[in-house]
Amino acid sequence: MPRRDTLDQRLGEAVELLASIEGVRGLILSGVDDRGETWPLSNVDLTIVYSDGARAAAAAELDRRRALIEDFWGWCGVAGSLDLGTLWFTESEAATVVEAGSAGLVARVAEPRWFQAMDRAYGGRVELGRGEVVAELSELFTSARFATDVVSARVERWRGTAAAALAGGDTLTAAEAMIDLCTERWGGRSDSLSRRWTRFEAFARERGRPHVAEIILASRGARVDDAVPRLAAVPWWLRHRIDAAYTARRSVGEDVTADQNARDQLVAFAGLWSRRGLPPQPWTQPAEVDVTAASAELATLLRAY
Repeated sequence: MPRRDTLDQRLGEAVELLASIEGVRGLILSGVDDRGETWPLSNVDLTIVYSDGARAAAAAELDRRRALIEDFWGWCGVAGSLDLGTLWFTESEAATVVEAGSAGLVARVAEPRWFQAMDRAYGGRVELGRGEVVAELSELFTSARFATDVVSARVERWRGTAAAALAGGDTLTAAEAMIDLCTERWGGRSDSLSRRWTRFEAFARERGRPHVAEIILASRGARVDDAVPRLAAVPWWLRHRIDAAYTARRSVGEDVTADQNARDQLVAFAGLWSRRGLPPQPWTQPAEVDVTAASAELATLLRAY
């Protein structure tokens, strides 16, 4: 069965089972890129709108059903998860922000839920809308995402993250923040984790700034040449993911080489492995970076951006 059909069927089943939960007022599908396409390996990623005062009970039932749906999908050999829980809003929260327009989003930039939703719900599609505010919120995430005040506020947040990381000698976090900072300044959005580095390189070339991508990726240990030596040690499941991702990316016409795709998957999943507290493996060890030199180059870029 084509991945696109499988994703549509997973979405339909998820919406049907979640919509019947009392207190769930809205479901907004994320994962649509700037070309209006859904990544073939996408999870079912939904932003939730709850009735005021009903979130705790509704979220508990939603999480229970999410786990059961994922179990059934896994038992049947269907890849992909149901991404819920982190991006949620109550109807009154949504109404307050919608009424203020782009200024409402700016006021919430410091709040992770709103900050992340501006990207993940951009170009989203309302799958369940019980009340006008759900559609209005979805439309605001798209129409105001690139408003001047919103972009400026997001740039300042990424700049602060990068500066704090550099002050602490954390070049990895600083480099990641610089990817998002530059992308914002150039008028784009950062891509999904497993396509992040190749897409950033391409975006930098389009903006006539390939040297910026080279500096940042070198500081992150995320160049293709940095990843190649570690590929021989990747586990079987990551090898499967590398192959599946390359097929999917080529199927949507993405300009990516096999080595670039392998680098993207390796760096992405090595990071996830480490953040989940699992023991280091040969393939998860980052490439050696001259921290002093990397910090100096990133600091120079930060002053420019």
